Amino acid sequence: MKKTFEYDDKLPSLPLPTLEHTLERYLDSVRAVVNDDEYIKTKKIVEQFAKGTGRELHEQLKTNIESHQERNWLTKWWDEEIYLKWRLPIAPAINMMGFNCLIPPKVDSQLTRASIHIHACALVFETIREYVNINLDLKKNNKLIFFSRERYPISYMGKYPLTMYQLKHFFNTCRIPHKECDELVSSFRTVSEDIQTPPTHIVIIRNGHLFTFDLYESKKLLTPPEILRRLEDIVKQSDKSSGLGLGALTALPRDEWTDIHDHLCQINEQNKINFQIIEQALLVYALDNDNPENLTEVE
Repeated sequence: MKKTFEYDDKLPSLPLPTLEHTLERYLDSVRAVVNDDEYIKTKKIVEQFAKGTGRELHEQLKTNIESHQERNWLTKWWDEEIYLKWRLPIAPAINMMGFNCLIPPKVDSQLTRASIHIHACALVFETIREYVNINLDLKKNNKLIFFSRERYPISYMGKYPLTMYQLKHFFNTCRIPHKECDELVSSFRTVSEDIQTPPTHIVIIRNGHLFTFDLYESKKLLTPPEILRRLEDIVKQSDKSSGLGLGALTALPRDEWTDIHDHLCQINEQNKINFQIIEQALLVYALDNDNPENLTEVE
């Protein structure tokens, strides 16, 4: 079985399409939304663009790609221009992913379902990262090393493998607010990158409070019932009173949240430490009190 990131350093770099190919694709996409007269006008504009400004811009892009020698010249631009430079509130406009209900929801089943889901996420974390277990054989005075490789299956398009790089941002990753452009920071590492295990704690948000606990004890992953007991304790504590609800600040326009984030870090060193705990968490889980009855209420 191939390792999850077996081919990532071997795959060819993303090629730059020719200007002609790009413009042909553009005209194909336009054709579906304009009438014949508008299409003829658009085609003439595209032809003029190809002979002048378009040619110059394409050469500049080509030179920029060659000078940086990045494996995927589009990734940084796409992440920044499409996502990280977005200055309005992130939700609901930008959602990176979502889960379907694998476990049918039932009344009073939130914590049970959450504990199972958290445990399942941790199993994925292990399959992506690798796991090393070293046992000492005292009689023979040597070490017995059990090494499990990155086991998350590689995705293919036909017979061709695809990069699995995006999996490295599934866990221990946070979007840090900055002026003009946010930063995506990840403390996740595979064993081959760093033998030291990345943070394995999670953060639970409930009734305006934030709690944290580690998913491992004595290097052993907690079971769903063990996770459930911790979630039940969190609910009991959080229901005693409403918290400050600092998490709501992340729903502000990004520059406003940047100012508040930086200010809180500057006035108190513990605030900075607490932010790092949140930002480096394996995952952050919200236990909402709301009970939407339909998709409209969810949105």
